[in-house]
Amino acid sequence: MNPITIELDKKNGFLVRQGDKYADCLCWDEMMGLVTELSIPRDFSRTRWMMTKEQHEVAEPWLRKDREDKPKEILLLK
Repeated sequence: MNPITIELDKKNGFLVRQGDKYADCLCWDEMMGLVTELSIPRDFSRTRWMMTKEQHEVAEPWLRKDREDKPKEILLLK
């Protein structure tokens, strides 16, 4: 993978380069999204996050472990 470089031109926004390709005149969120997309491995599957309720309970019991024990509302200030 070629290095990703980011340049800031205060007049035209961000320029992102990788090898001989580039995208220019990007705002902050466009630049961040592009850098993220360029750096994600090609075999990374975001669809693995999509599961049924039962699959989530099996895969992530630590995430929901204390939910049943915790009160629904907590008084922070009196």
